[in-house]
Amino acid sequence: MAEAVTGLALGSEILVGAILLAAGILKIRAGEPAVVAAIRGYELLRGDLERWVSRVLPWVEVAVGLALIVGVARGVAALGAGVLLSGFQLAMAYSLSRGRNHPCGCGSGRRPSVVSWALVSRNLVLVGAMALAELVRTGPALTISATGALVAVWSATALVTAGLRIRARARAANAFSSAVTTSGA
Repeated sequence: MAEAVTGLALGSEILVGAILLAAGILKIRAGEPAVVAAIRGYELLRGDLERWVSRVLPWVEVAVGLALIVGVARGVAALGAGVLLSGFQLAMAYSLSRGRNHPCGCGSGRRPSVVSWALVSRNLVLVGAMALAELVRTGPALTISATGALVAVWSATALVTAGLRIRARARAANAFSSAVTTSGA
């Protein structure tokens, strides 16, 4: 039983590593202008910071993805993956809560993926899987460690995401109510 759980933990680390590696490579191949355009869709960064993130982000994704796959600095790599995925999750949830619909920047192709609550949920599940994998690897003692930090990141992100989802639903309900009132008058 313990071996199966350890295998699942390792499998989740490799899966997240492969997702980050692929996303980073796709961003590198797409080029800086495409990454800048994806970042602009979120309307969170401006100017030099936007360009800096567009240059650095793909390489960070590749490095963290490779570290998870190879098993180098597993705790730090897992925390890095959790922070990346949580950041993406929060950016998407924020966009959705504001009623925006734009490419997520997760990959490339003729029809890029658009921000969605499914992608937000996917990231929440992946970060949770990373936290569980680290708990399996290091044990349940949540002292000041990468594992404790990862659990804290996942918990905080889940709460903020829930709040943004509630905000999005309230926004949609208000829009519907306004439409009904306007058409009935």
